[in-house]
Amino acid sequence: PNSTLVSISTSRGCSEACSFCSQQKFWKRTSRGISPAKFERLARELTERHGVNVILIPDEKPTYDRDRWHEILDRMIRMKKDVHYLMETTVVDILRDADILEKYREAGIIHIYVGVEAAGQDRLDDYSKRLSVAESREALNLINAAEIVSETSFVLGMPDETPESIAFTLDQAKRFNPDFAHFLLLTPWPYSDLYEQVKPHIEEWNFDKYNLVEPVIRPTAMSRDEIFTAVLRCYKEFYMNKFGEVMALKSGFKRDYMMRSMKVMMHNSFLKKHLLRLGE
Repeated sequence: PNSTLVSISTSRGCSEACSFCSQQKFWKRTSRGISPAKFERLARELTERHGVNVILIPDEKPTYDRDRWHEILDRMIRMKKDVHYLMETTVVDILRDADILEKYREAGIIHIYVGVEAAGQDRLDDYSKRLSVAESREALNLINAAEIVSETSFVLGMPDETPESIAFTLDQAKRFNPDFAHFLLLTPWPYSDLYEQVKPHIEEWNFDKYNLVEPVIRPTAMSRDEIFTAVLRCYKEFYMNKFGEVMALKSGFKRDYMMRSMKVMMHNSFLKKHLLRLGE
């Protein structure tokens, strides 16, 4: 509440190999970043001259260089003036930094998104995630233990998707226990590595619909409407379960943050319109 938010992009590129993603193709799996000193100059300009108190770091992987990232954290700590940071990174880098996650929190980082993307090892391998289910779960546990808000996503909608595989993903999402989970529908961009594999199952060719929400692939065992309804049920069940957890938290920053965020999701996102279709 009463905040002024900006984003500072500290790097370009991504070295990962996710088969459904455009970024690794566009950047040819390379990364480059601004210096920690430049990051500090930008942050000071925004916070001291313009009253900014929330900074979003929108990079796919701002943590790609450990030494550079640790210096950025040190500079955040030195210049901290009640500034909150929101960011995303990878499971692997959270595991790498397990010993300094308290530094993340000290620097003012309050919210971290990591792309888990799948609940089972076979699907992780399909997506070329180069990590294990256990590593994904451990990264979220580390973020939660550091008292940082955790967020992740699960990509659904491959041609072999079934009601049972979606139910498994939902069950695992609860076990992983992120503060926020997104259940996204696969978007088969023509330049992604997965495209040729899923092309025979694509039914929607209007790229306006390629938004991670609307189904464009028809799985062999489900209709597009059925998979969309199943995804909506994932959201509904996950957040009904999460709401009880949040209500049980002691009054304070995280409880208030979570309550406000869930309210925004339910009233201002695609969920507001579509959850009504469940008739419940």
